[in-house]
Amino acid sequence: MSHLQNLLLDTLLGTKHVDSAALIKLQERSLSVASPGFSVMPSDVRTLVNGFAKNPLQTRREGLYFKEKDYKCVRADDYSLYAKNMFISVMEVKKWQEMWLKCNC
Repeated sequence: MSHLQNLLLDTLLGTKHVDSAALIKLQERSLSVASPGFSVMPSDVRTLVNGFAKNPLQTRREGLYFKEKDYKCVRADDYSLYAKNMFISVMEVKKWQEMWLKCNC
């Protein structure tokens, strides 16, 4: 198991507040590491990266389509996205050089 995957498991999943997590490299628009059993397709990576590239107001209006579910965006700015769907799934994305994806879905 890689250092990044250990970090992901210990810091995010270890809290028991997050079901799944992934780290996405923004420059390469690629998945770096994901928690066991959590697959993030390249199209989903593009959706999340583009969510930051768009105007945050537009992202809030349009929402996101992630892992074959529509998510209503409840917050979007230059540094984070918060989205949920009607089944109370919550997704939080934080942006630095890499993007952390935390998901209860």
